[in-house]
Amino acid sequence: MDRRRRTVAPRLSIVAHHALDVCFDIDLAADLGDVAMRCGCSVATLVDLLCGASLTVERIGFLPGFPYLSGLPEVLHLPRRDEPRPSVPAGSVALANGQAGIYPTSSPGGWHLVGRTPARMFDVLRTPPSLLLPDDTVQFRAISRVAFDAAMQTAPPTRSMAAPDARVLRIVRPGAQTTVEDGGRPGYDAYGVADGGVSDRAAMQLANALVGNALDAAVLECTLAGPTFTCTEPLLLAVTGADAAVHVDDAPVPCHPAIAVPAGATVQIGRCLRGARAIVAIGGGIDVPLVLGSRSTHRLSGFGGFEGRALQVDDLLPLGAPSPRTEARRQNAPRRALSRDLLGAPLHGREPHALRFVPGEAWTAISADAQRLLLGDGHAARLAPDSDRMGVRLDTPLPGGIHDPLAGMRPSVPVQRGTIQLPPGGVPIILGADHQTTGGYAILGTLIDADHATLAQLRPGDAVRLSAIDDTEAAQLNAKRARHLATALAALHLPD
Repeated sequence: MDRRRRTVAPRLSIVAHHALDVCFDIDLAADLGDVAMRCGCSVATLVDLLCGASLTVERIGFLPGFPYLSGLPEVLHLPRRDEPRPSVPAGSVALANGQAGIYPTSSPGGWHLVGRTPARMFDVLRTPPSLLLPDDTVQFRAISRVAFDAAMQTAPPTRSMAAPDARVLRIVRPGAQTTVEDGGRPGYDAYGVADGGVSDRAAMQLANALVGNALDAAVLECTLAGPTFTCTEPLLLAVTGADAAVHVDDAPVPCHPAIAVPAGATVQIGRCLRGARAIVAIGGGIDVPLVLGSRSTHRLSGFGGFEGRALQVDDLLPLGAPSPRTEARRQNAPRRALSRDLLGAPLHGREPHALRFVPGEAWTAISADAQRLLLGDGHAARLAPDSDRMGVRLDTPLPGGIHDPLAGMRPSVPVQRGTIQLPPGGVPIILGADHQTTGGYAILGTLIDADHATLAQLRPGDAVRLSAIDDTEAAQLNAKRARHLATALAALHLPD
């Protein structure tokens, strides 16, 4: 039942050469002095080596527009930092794994920072959106701090929401973290853009079916607590995924049936009582502009959704025109209720929650004690507080770490939603909807598709127990989950 758009990024055969301006001011290059010392040279010599190298773009990955550049002199080949920074400034030029890279936006990162460029590495208003493409060649050109600051004064173009006068939601309170999401934007991995999209895809499809939308119409994803909003026209909405406290004009209403809302009413999607993410579908869908084939929010890069960010007070969110099916269902909304069993709620209310995965190549590189701990032998791991849409961290460091002869120099490889990574610190990370496209940490395994909804609905502090299964069992469980969802969707498409 996966009806996501299969947009394919355009392929360009022209190879370009780029001279990229880079400022090596020490205030913009936190690791410049340390890297020079580790390489046994002066800062001036290091800058000369960087600017004298002819670099080639091996791939674009990790983040939209992030280039992996080969061709560094061997003296500059360094492993990653032992501990990644929680935030690296946009434009940072960095070294690790014998390569150079450039962070397009502010993000976590474990490479050594040696400079900063004012160049805009990724821009959705540009075709192609990534400044650099595989096989392009790059040479750094040193510029002064004055020139860098002047270049940074040029503001990038902005995209207007062009919201219509009618059929808009006015956000009264935005909730803890509310974004516009849909089925994602597959086909742009070559530019470092992951599929992304809604965290709980089954909940999105069920909510859209309840209100008569296309299954992948844009919805609101609300984390832990949802928004309060008003609309000048009558609405049909549905809330699925997490159990949330929903009120219309201060009157409580059931969470999972379709809800008819009169014009001018105030809707409050309150605290999530069970689960982490409530999905709100509105008849007609959220009609923000398509960006790279999707209305989903890419918060790290600031594009898609509503201005590339979470909703804020007084935002006017445009809505699409409701279909005849939506209007018919609005007249009969009370009978459009489904049992929780048919909705396929992923969380049963008991802990620990089960997560099943297929082991990866690094599974046998950790100790037997570490394997038993991860599988919950006598101890269930819990989600750390800093878990988010990029990924969830477990609070259990694995004893003995990992026997990895490539530690710190492991090449980055493609990753996906559900990849279980093991950083050098020994704390596993399970990648979520906003995961990067490549990663250099050891891969312990991959979560099965059937358990992605469970992962999406876990809250910080929830206990989990992982189970290792083989490909055959994973395929059977995924097929069973797909049949269950198909049954629920078929029931929702009965005549009105």
